[in-house]
Amino acid sequence: MSSELFGHNDHRYVWRKKGEACKPKNTIPTVKHGGGSIMWWGCFAAGGAGALHKIDGFMRKEKYMNILKQHQSGRGQCGFWL
Repeated sequence: MSSELFGHNDHRYVWRKKGEACKPKNTIPTVKHGGGSIMWWGCFAAGGAGALHKIDGFMRKEKYMNILKQHQSGRGQCGFWL
C-alpha cells in the first residue's frame, strides 16, 4: 500500500466561465516534483489485523524477510512460520 503526500495522482477538471481561468476558486494547488509518497506494509488474518510498517526506501528481499521475522509466531493475528 502506498499513499500520496499531496493530493491524488490523477487528472482533475474544473468547470469555469470564460475569462475566469486564473481565479483562486478555479485553481488546484500543486507541489513541484510530485511531493513524494509513503509505502506501507501490513497484514491481516482470521485473528485480526497486524501492525502497519512504514517502508523507507525500496522493499527488497532482506527488508521483507525482517518484517516477516518480527511477526513470526505460531498463533495470533499475523503469525508466520519461517
